[in-house]
Amino acid sequence: MRRTKVLILTVITLLLMTNIILLMQTISPPLYSIERYRDRVESTCVKHYANFSQRRITYDFYDLNQELTEKHDCLKLKPPPNPYICIFDVKKDKYVSWFIKQDGVWEAPVVRVFMKLLSNHPHLNLIDIGAHVGMYSLLAASMGREVLAIEPVISNVKLLHAAINLNHFKDRIKILMNPVTDSYLNVTFVQHDTNQGAIRIRNAYPSEITEENIRDQNVKETIVADDILSVVTFKSAILKIDIEGHELKALRFSDRIFKHLAIPYVLMEWGRLLELRNEHEPELAEFVICMTERHYKPFSYEMDELSIQRYARWPWDIMWVHESVVFSL
Repeated sequence: MRRTKVLILTVITLLLMTNIILLMQTISPPLYSIERYRDRVESTCVKHYANFSQRRITYDFYDLNQELTEKHDCLKLKPPPNPYICIFDVKKDKYVSWFIKQDGVWEAPVVRVFMKLLSNHPHLNLIDIGAHVGMYSLLAASMGREVLAIEPVISNVKLLHAAINLNHFKDRIKILMNPVTDSYLNVTFVQHDTNQGAIRIRNAYPSEITEENIRDQNVKETIVADDILSVVTFKSAILKIDIEGHELKALRFSDRIFKHLAIPYVLMEWGRLLELRNEHEPELAEFVICMTERHYKPFSYEMDELSIQRYARWPWDIMWVHESVVFSL
């Protein structure tokens, strides 16, 4: 009898505790809830360019007229109009170059939507932050669009240069080699032996900032996103950004570029940010709020609108669509 009473009391206690936990969750949002961070957005979303207006920027444009001496593995991309692209040895680049070598394309679902957007909007050009070997840049240029390809890694840039020569795209693509972040500093690169797409930047130590490293393209001066406004020659563009978890920093000072350029679509990698979530909370939530304040809605590449409250469960690649766009494919 006594054991029965103890068992009943235990069950009642567990039920009460469960109800209390559920009640607390309804009162207090989870860690990744948007509402928890909404009052902090003013300090992170609207970073005014005036803070940097006195800074003299050294834009590092790559000279496409210089001679290339290396031989490269070049092939035609599968998506029409099938521009040439030049890739790494697949042993050195086991993802992007491997897939392009095997399938003629990397990130096929994203590319399919990207090409449809270009087809539906003949006025849109491209700002490609983290161009890598230039697949998106080359596809946009093959559709007759102007492209600003931002890529600081010289090995990637040389492959893009070779492809630009093969496709005769010198009048359509400009390559800017300044990394984009949230401050002005000198950076160098964290290399990856088998995944060239995983190279990322880090602050350069004073001992690394030498004439030799600068000459050999191993150290670069950064810019902020709003600096791009001074060098683009067009008024409307798709913004594509894929820079290995550095996207939030790169877009932190972007108020002017979003105000003065028509950017109906922002294509970005989200999954890497989620992998680094412990480093980016609450910046992830603040960025989501920031984009919604700019009148963008998040979508998957299956054309499903994503819940901003569930941003921690979004897919690897996402697309922000401005509310002014009648979005259909």
